[in-house]
Amino acid sequence: IRDSRAEIVDALYPIIGQIVMKAVTEAIRDLARTIDERVHTALDFQNLWRRVKSWLTGVPEGELALREALPFAVQEIFLIHRESGLLLWHGSRDETGERDPDLVSGMLTAIRDFAQEVMGGQEEDALDELHFGPQLIVMEFARYTYVAAVCRGVPPVHFRAELRRRLYAFDGDAHEDLRQFDGNVQALAQPASSHFQPLLGEE
Repeated sequence: IRDSRAEIVDALYPIIGQIVMKAVTEAIRDLARTIDERVHTALDFQNLWRRVKSWLTGVPEGELALREALPFAVQEIFLIHRESGLLLWHGSRDETGERDPDLVSGMLTAIRDFAQEVMGGQEEDALDELHFGPQLIVMEFARYTYVAAVCRGVPPVHFRAELRRRLYAFDGDAHEDLRQFDGNVQALAQPASSHFQPLLGEE
């Protein structure tokens, strides 16, 4: 297999392309059905309000309908120590999730380090988002920490600024503990929760 890698890639390329195209087509059809269903089942008042909102904001009515069909929500938040890569705090909408937060934080740190190496170390914070299937991982960096928010849907315009504001506020409030960080995450749990937990309740 190792010796025939190029031939295998050439053989699989058109097959994979067809599979991806089919998946994209089905996703678009499902989205169209969702929008159609919302439009036909929505109350007249909701349709009227969307038209008014479109007129007031200048956003096309179709885009507003699309955003309603793809509601935004923060699913998980990972707060990570920049230097060590240790997970400082994790919050989730689904407390019964099977995903290992420490494993995910390690993966994110490895990806960040890889991106920094590719960039030549000149733009260490250039990697600010990752697409993982239907989910988007939005990342923001501060002096001692960085945060990764796992989201579904299209983030509103203000979301990244709000995530950054909360991260900077946390870094400021926990400055001494972070500056002398020795691996003890317990002291950081409460301030981290107070800053980031509210994002998990926003729609």
